[in-house]
Amino acid sequence: MKNNNLQMRGGSKSETITENIFREFYGNGAFIEKSAIPSHYGFKSKKGTGYKGYPDFFRDNANEDFVIIVEAKADDYKAACEEVEFYAKVNKIDKDILAIAISGQTIGTYKSSLFIKFNGGKYKEIDTNWKLLPLESLRKIYRKEKIGDCISDEKLHTILGTVAK
Repeated sequence: MKNNNLQMRGGSKSETITENIFREFYGNGAFIEKSAIPSHYGFKSKKGTGYKGYPDFFRDNANEDFVIIVEAKADDYKAACEEVEFYAKVNKIDKDILAIAISGQTIGTYKSSLFIKFNGGKYKEIDTNWKLLPLESLRKIYRKEKIGDCISDEKLHTILGTVAK
């Protein structure tokens, strides 16, 4: 995080400020923005019009088995969660999905949640203590949720030895 001084300007709340908190946390190039998301992902308008609509940020890396969808709101955390869930469920994506909701106006007071939806599966929240997590942490969480905890050979032998007794 480069700038800890992002705050409301002129007293008004702005979704742009929330988006800037997200941008500064992840840096340039980690996500594409709404206007650059290709239409083949099949996102629809959350207003139910049948037209195209897009989340605020999106990431699809060919080396990952999941995409990341992000919805930002100035101060309506509930709306950010509802809208990111809509985008996670209504699309043409054939990968697993990590969904991030973020709202707030300062680095110190923003609130964020992480959700996961396995391809064709249920949508659930993952505890992040209300904060954004680095991409590597998101990858680890994804692997843990998808595959389960990894254990060492030594621990496996201990467990199997206990079970065999």
